[in-house]
Amino acid sequence: MESFDTLFAIMQQYDRIVVFRHIHPDYDAIGSQAGLARYLKHRFPSKIIDIVGLEPSIDDKFIENPIQLTVEQLKDALAIVVDTSTYDRIDGVQMWDACKEHIFFDHHVKGPSLTTHEYVDEKASSCAEIIGEFIQTIEGKPVNKDVAEALYCGMIADSIRFSINTTTAKTLKIAGYLLESDLDVNRLNNQVFQTSMSLYRFANQLRNIATYDDHGFVYCVANKQDFEPFGVNAQMAKTKVSVFGEIRGIQAWAVFVEESEDCYSASLRSHTLQINDIAMEYGGGGHICAAGIPKLTRKQCDEVIARLQEKVNK
Repeated sequence: MESFDTLFAIMQQYDRIVVFRHIHPDYDAIGSQAGLARYLKHRFPSKIIDIVGLEPSIDDKFIENPIQLTVEQLKDALAIVVDTSTYDRIDGVQMWDACKEHIFFDHHVKGPSLTTHEYVDEKASSCAEIIGEFIQTIEGKPVNKDVAEALYCGMIADSIRFSINTTTAKTLKIAGYLLESDLDVNRLNNQVFQTSMSLYRFANQLRNIATYDDHGFVYCVANKQDFEPFGVNAQMAKTKVSVFGEIRGIQAWAVFVEESEDCYSASLRSHTLQINDIAMEYGGGGHICAAGIPKLTRKQCDEVIARLQEKVNK
């Protein structure tokens, strides 16, 4: 792992820098991506700084949509990816491959290295926390408000308002550093956590169709007919996995969402149990208590459910 100063020195060498994040981005991904790109634009006004990717932002009124660039445009560019631990989860891997040099910042359990230039802190509450620490280390003074807003939203999203065990003293120090930029905390909390009426109604549907285990395990397999009538897509449906963490006595919970015929993606959560080991067995990954799995068959969903039940029942 290289120092922030070393990574910043690499950034200084390039006239074009492109910032990536993972597929199906959450608020930490888009907040880290936008926060870093906005910082670099302010710091290097003569450089070309782009946010790139194939999927739109989950909130394009607050954080801009990514763009797509050609191989010719990227051949001399520096690529930076945030909040991504594996190559196949980079949104726009062909663009990533076209770039001359690469850096990645991440806070997930480390997988195979994506490049020789990296900063990975598995103890960080969010990737936005890492980017905030990077900027604080380089600058030492408050950052532009648009930078701080994006990073603060990423931090509160992944730490669930600083309420889970990944929140540390350093997390709160970085949050305090961002707040020096005169942020409206109430507005930003609403930006991240308020939901549309359609998603609110879908969350109630999810609660109704879930299976509740007496030992403290909840799971739900949501097929298209369960979420599409609410105007909700698969990506949006997965975000509602959080509703089960509010139940007292629940040790682990999981939501499986149909993306296409016999193809599901899973979001696994727990308060204290390790669950990322199960996710990794099925080609997924993430944090010890929060992980995901792409491209499961319906039969594999049942296998993962059984494995989680075993853990809870021990």
